[in-house]
This record gives sequence, structure tokens and C-alpha cells, in this order.
Amino acid sequence: GGGINGLCAAWRLRKRGMSVALFDRFPAGHGRGSSHGEERIIRSSYGDAATVRAMLEVRAGLWPALERDVGVPLIHPGPAVFWGPEEGPLPAYAAAVREAGADVEEIGAQEARRRFPHMCFPDAERVLHDHHAGVIAAGRTVRGLERWLRVNGVERREATVLGLEEDDGGVDLLLAGERVRAGRVIVTA
Repeated sequence: GGGINGLCAAWRLRKRGMSVALFDRFPAGHGRGSSHGEERIIRSSYGDAATVRAMLEVRAGLWPALERDVGVPLIHPGPAVFWGPEEGPLPAYAAAVREAGADVEEIGAQEARRRFPHMCFPDAERVLHDHHAGVIAAGRTVRGLERWLRVNGVERREATVLGLEEDDGGVDLLLAGERVRAGRVIVTA
């Protein structure tokens, strides 16, 4: 797939000097899937500490590297708040960010209303104030990755992969009327 996950995988592999080809059944910039649109959020509040740590690493290293490569800002930092009933995911978020050491502050609903007067936090006993959040310029990220990959010799083909056949020597991608041989395949569909 040639959405954000496939583009990022191709970018990292190409940066490591590997030969990369990207196959997507839709044209570049299509609106199907999770990569379409102009904005997404980035945050460090998740329900398990491993994901929180991974997001902190991505935010500290990979996003700045990607911004340097594509030559435009992609992350616009800003706070995020998470709240909800105690029987929901909030307790797991709170435990995970504490364990991972994320810059997420647990505050009471009254303090949250003071800091964020445009919000009301109904029935919230506590609110997580994520200081490491922001907005990702998603459309700009996808376009920047596509441009960088093209300039850096990554072939992008509009083709539907109908199947994969693996043997000791690699993998055949089965396309309509064609087989393409690869050493390895990453599926991001």
C-alpha cells in the first residue's frame, strides 16, 4: 500500500540504501484509507506503555528527520486532553503514560475547565493533559513523502497485488498478468 504506512516504510528502507518499489492499487493522493485528509493528531496518550514509548521515540527522532528530508514543517505542537468515564480506557492511558514517563499531566476536571475554558469535561473525575501532542499536517506529509521517494529513486506503481508466493529465494508479487520478484515484501494495506 502507498498510504502513510507504506510511504514511511519505503522512506526508511530507502534511507538505509535499499532498493524499494511501492505498489498501490489506487493513484497517489487517493482518498481511501487512513492517510487521506489534511490533518491528524499526534499524541503520547495510549493504553499501553510500549506504544507510549514508541510514540515518544517517533516524535523525538523520526518526525524531525522526515521534516528535514521533505523540507517543510509537518508537526504543529499543541496540547491535547483526554477524559472519560473511569470504566473506559482512561485509567489504562493514565497508567501507561506514568510508566513510560511521558509528559502527560493528570489534573482534576475543575483545573481542566480553568485551563481550557471552551470545554466542559462532563462527568470527568480526571483529565489527562498531554503536553507532547500536536497536529500532523497529514496531506503535506503524504505529498512530501511521495516527492522525496520519487526524487530518491523509489518506483511507485499503480497495481493491485492479487497474491504473494514466498520461497527460499524471496517473494513473487502476483499482479494482473505479471509477476514481480522481490527479496522481501512489506504489506501495508
